[in-house]
Amino acid sequence: MILYEMRIPFDNPRYLGISFAEDAPSFVGNESVYDDFLPERFPEISGTTMIASLANVWRPSVAICEVRPFIDFTMIGDSIPVFSQRAFNALKDFLLPNGECLPTPLPYLVFNCRTLVDVLEREHSELYYSSPKNQFPCRIDKYVPKEDSLNELSIFRIVHAPWKIFVTEKFREACIRSGLFGPMFVKLWPLPDSRSWREEELEELDKAMLVSTPSGPRRVNTSMLMLNIVGMEEAEAMSLSDELDGQLFQIDKSVDGPFLGNVSDITFHSKDLKIEFTTPQPAALSEWLENTLCNNWPDLNFTLEDVESADMDGEVAITDQILKADILDLIHGSAIDAQSIFSVGDNATPPEIVKMIDDVVHNIQRGLAPELPPDEDAGYLLGSLWGQQLVRAFDWEWAAISIDQTQPTTVGIVSRDRSLVIYPFDFVTQCILQKCPVTIALAFDMLSVNDEIPEFPPGSYENLMEGVHHVVPRD
Repeated sequence: MILYEMRIPFDNPRYLGISFAEDAPSFVGNESVYDDFLPERFPEISGTTMIASLANVWRPSVAICEVRPFIDFTMIGDSIPVFSQRAFNALKDFLLPNGECLPTPLPYLVFNCRTLVDVLEREHSELYYSSPKNQFPCRIDKYVPKEDSLNELSIFRIVHAPWKIFVTEKFREACIRSGLFGPMFVKLWPLPDSRSWREEELEELDKAMLVSTPSGPRRVNTSMLMLNIVGMEEAEAMSLSDELDGQLFQIDKSVDGPFLGNVSDITFHSKDLKIEFTTPQPAALSEWLENTLCNNWPDLNFTLEDVESADMDGEVAITDQILKADILDLIHGSAIDAQSIFSVGDNATPPEIVKMIDDVVHNIQRGLAPELPPDEDAGYLLGSLWGQQLVRAFDWEWAAISIDQTQPTTVGIVSRDRSLVIYPFDFVTQCILQKCPVTIALAFDMLSVNDEIPEFPPGSYENLMEGVHHVVPRD
């Protein structure tokens, strides 16, 4: 048996189109309707159980549908599967025993996957928890199922990651035989020791981002165009943007296209409208926009400009947002707790505190872990305290960092010009769990001496810890 995660490439707009209405309430008293499709709490189960049914309380009107007609599988959020009627007909022998198909206003069915199983072999799987009190692991680096546990399974949720949808090869093969368009299958197990499931994921994502063009397969977001329009009222501007995106949607009628592009961002300020388009065919999209605007809005004052895409050069697009005040408060509070727990004096300097952090992490690796309160996590405590010293010493700032929009947002700390970044929570946790070389103090010392670190261009987000190594290994 082979274990896969089934999902969609969320950066490819062709796969999207179904969501819940903003005001859609939970059907069973949860905080959100999305929670209705997950177990109520971390279930202590052995074997297989069933998530609660929604069939008797479901209302089709909560689903908002605008799906390309050739899509057979998509998702609401990142955890709720949606199948076309064609897909249901092909897969019903797998779907019906493992959940319920809930109707929508279009010929698409929201699938409440109710089969929840405890199949991971904890001793050989790699499950990492950000805190001992957390119910679910924050990261699963390796999936190893119990012997013969997958034999009777086809589509299901796993108790340690119930927000994901998992399938076995018999389900995947049925999708392929039926020619269904939409599902992306990431192989999780078995894999060679030298290969991770994340490498499998990146390969599948690369394939799923391609679309047919007259020039051959191209990524859907190969290029960007910016449409600039001046002298518009806001309501008129939003209506124009919706109309253009809707027309592009209507053009994309089959798997092979033609897909000219889609609206990816809108900015309106003082009667100036900027609409950003991603496209695999910039020349064709530019020609279409000029013809459409001139024919339907002949009085518009507009310009079109090419915007170089990071994908064209094979570079990774990294962006960040400053953390919200409530999250910053949690980090600050954790740093203060760390100072108390590790007996850091009020007058200690940043270099002294960073040296202490380095020593504590190294000691944990040697089996000399300090006593911590039961609800505290060493990675979070020490990461918070380390990051605060970078703020104090070098005027860096905490940020939520997004890498190429294909990976989850990560909390890091960045230099003001965004040339450098450090991920303190991830680094400390990896040092503790995988006994990576502890270079926290060394990196801080190198930052203190300007000529010790190469100069990187602003906005390059160079991960400093990847390039910091001891010349002589630490004892």
